Amino acid sequence: MAIQDFDSWRDELYETGNLFHDVPDDPEAEELANQQMFRYIGLVKQIRGKGGVDAVVALIGSMRAEEDEGAYEDTMEALEYFPDELGRGAALAWRELVSIPKKFSGEVLFGCCQTGAGSVGAFNEVYSELDDEAKRLVGELIEYHENGTWLSGPERGLLRPVRDAFFDSL
Repeated sequence: MAIQDFDSWRDELYETGNLFHDVPDDPEAEELANQQMFRYIGLVKQIRGKGGVDAVVALIGSMRAEEDEGAYEDTMEALEYFPDELGRGAALAWRELVSIPKKFSGEVLFGCCQTGAGSVGAFNEVYSELDDEAKRLVGELIEYHENGTWLSGPERGLLRPVRDAFFDSL
């Protein structure tokens, strides 16, 4: 199914992406939670490969729940359809990236590294253009993931702001 209205799709993705599951002894609430999760997955599957950087930002921002019951696996798979936009989109989504649960932000950053040099370079270019507070927050997130989580392997040190060659020569 083609997306007719990107803004409406994104709004519904954000709304349904805030999954809830702790509904003990309430079959009606559990059914509503399941419906929401399946609607979210359906929305994620609609965008695969369409929408560019805006879609990448929306997908990242939609992963807000601590417990996803596997629904965000579809989101991460959908991000793989954007190899040319993932790095740039992840850096542009810095507000979302630093606010979603760390297990998902780490997976996104890891995906940027795994996608290749183009993705890493695009991330680093946008990262270098962020204001100082945003750089600090993103840097703290990257450091967290480099210290024993998603970026502690060969990905360590890949995500860094681009430095001006002039200043590097001083």
